[in-house]
Amino acid sequence: MERATRPAERHGRQEGRAFRTRSLACWQKMAIMPIIPILAMTTLSMTTLSVVRPAAETAAPKIEACLSDRDMREEIEEHRVVQPIVAFRAAGTGEKIRAKLCKTETGLVYLITALGHDGHVSRVFVDAVSGLRVGAR
Repeated sequence: MERATRPAERHGRQEGRAFRTRSLACWQKMAIMPIIPILAMTTLSMTTLSVVRPAAETAAPKIEACLSDRDMREEIEEHRVVQPIVAFRAAGTGEKIRAKLCKTETGLVYLITALGHDGHVSRVFVDAVSGLRVGAR
């Protein structure tokens, strides 16, 4: 009589492997379902961010020459230009590889080399004084 008091046997179900497997499969589906919309939104936002460019962005400025590492450090220490991390943030999405401080006809710009999520290498120009993105190629 004690065996008949177990919940699975009271309702005519067998307690065994098939019952547990079905429950596990249902649980796994329910656990993954909330993640799918989040992944879709994340992928969509990353794609959108990599394509959208500011409206004020012009053509890539013509570079006359790039400063040496010593000259670049001197400009940063004298607070004539923003820190390279500010330029990295302004450059947008993707993995940043290198930042160079270069002279153009309009002044100093950071030339940021970035590797996009799709594997494409791009060069982004950020104004060294204001820290705003001014062009890309």
